[in-house]
Amino acid sequence: MNQSFVSLNKLHLLELQYADEIKALEPPHTYVPWVVLDGQPLYDDYVDIISLICKAYKGSKTPQACHGLSLPVTKHKDTDNNLDNKLRGCMMLAWLNLCRIME
Repeated sequence: MNQSFVSLNKLHLLELQYADEIKALEPPHTYVPWVVLDGQPLYDDYVDIISLICKAYKGSKTPQACHGLSLPVTKHKDTDNNLDNKLRGCMMLAWLNLCRIME
């Protein structure tokens, strides 16, 4: 059997498995990427993602990225507007990619 066919078949099975796992998540995902911190989706708080992660961090040594940050307390709010959700997800993905570039 062709090795590339086997690999594609395994990839398809993995996609189906992950699709089932995503469908079962609570709260239901309304856009991607869906970022959850301490069991709560970040929704539109992607701008303060590092501050939120630092605030939630429970380790003994504070990561360098957390030094000198103000740690906002934010109330999460969901919206049913699919276009807003998709745009929010795209903006977050762009922001995360920018952070990777700057590392």
